[in-house]
Amino acid sequence: MLFLMSTANSPTSGRLTPSWVSNLTRRGSKSPSIEDRSSNPGGLLVPGQASRSSDSEGSRSIHSTRSDGSQTRTFIGRISNKFQRKRSPSTAGYDALTPPILGLKDFKAGPFHDWKAAFAKYNQLVTNQVSKDGSGQSKEFADICAELEKQCGGPFIHGLPEPVFDLALLWCPTGAQYRKQHPALHPSWSWTGWEGAGVNFPFDPYNCPDIRQSEGDFLRSEIFYYNLGPSNSPWTVRRLRDQKVRLQVPYHGPFRGNTHPTTETDTLRFAAFTIPAESFKMCQVVDDDKHRMPYSELMDKENRHCGNIMDYRHLISASDDRERKFEYVLLSRSRRCPAKADTTRPSSNVAHPPGTPIWKDDRFLWDEALEDFDDSHFNDSEWCMLNVMLVEYQDEGWWERVAIGQMHEEVWQAQNPTRKDIVLR
Repeated sequence: MLFLMSTANSPTSGRLTPSWVSNLTRRGSKSPSIEDRSSNPGGLLVPGQASRSSDSEGSRSIHSTRSDGSQTRTFIGRISNKFQRKRSPSTAGYDALTPPILGLKDFKAGPFHDWKAAFAKYNQLVTNQVSKDGSGQSKEFADICAELEKQCGGPFIHGLPEPVFDLALLWCPTGAQYRKQHPALHPSWSWTGWEGAGVNFPFDPYNCPDIRQSEGDFLRSEIFYYNLGPSNSPWTVRRLRDQKVRLQVPYHGPFRGNTHPTTETDTLRFAAFTIPAESFKMCQVVDDDKHRMPYSELMDKENRHCGNIMDYRHLISASDDRERKFEYVLLSRSRRCPAKADTTRPSSNVAHPPGTPIWKDDRFLWDEALEDFDDSHFNDSEWCMLNVMLVEYQDEGWWERVAIGQMHEEVWQAQNPTRKDIVLR
């Protein structure tokens, strides 16, 4: 069973901070040095196994303490009511599974004819190895990227595959993370710019059997173009619109840049719709023992659960020395697919159910997921969930990535989003 901690504000010492991030510690380029961090940064403790409810329909409930102190009831059982997974021999020994160590020979042996299979394997490599052990800059990883580029097309930009750039941007931390010592060399929008815990890809449809079995697109980008580098000579990120990949991209050109993109620049430029972050509050998700998990619920001004942020609430904060500016930027939208009762779990630890999966004990849970929003207030539709990036303004005309989240389109539109030119580093 999971609980939500109250986000009610505590008194501050003579300063004003946004209510949605008050009394928290700063995360970002001015985060504490490595020497100042505890051996367990962010207070991450492995959540205990949630107990099954006695509900005959298989659903599980949680009690949530909202910021106004009221108690509400919501469901965390993704496989509830209509969908109950069948137990199969293939999943019986899953708890003992150890993720395989992948190397260059595994990617050469592919073969990968498109990014549909390649991204699923890339996900496993990044989640289980290179983001955890810091080998993202190693020659081995560079060789694997070169092999995938050779087989599937498209270079890598700071560790993110260019052809499926919209999907790769949706990486999320598995625990507490901090910006690297030299952020100018490691952009915030890539997982290679962070250290601490590893990352995963909770919205990767290639590792979600329920979505993989469905017809049609699974992700629709809301960005017309991404440009890399200086404004006078940018490289336009070349994203795939291949039907096999099933990723809908609204704009295909004009492409700019006469050379191969390099990692010498950390600047990502694009136009996007944004809304102010102060319109929302966060509720930290915790487990039975009140240990924080790397998830926070988004609450609108009417105290309604309207989405989730894939990070700890206490790592997203206001600073003591100046007022900070945070906004949500619309990147894309993900298709909502129901869980299928006859789908058996693959052996991969990164396989997950549809919706917002829960990462626990180095793998995604299969029969449970976070509730995406309160469906008593918001309508459920196939494309209602928006993928957003929480960003922080850095005063010099550019922004820094803080976290990835999902938000219901109804509450997004209610904030009257405005279109802005974003310079992300």
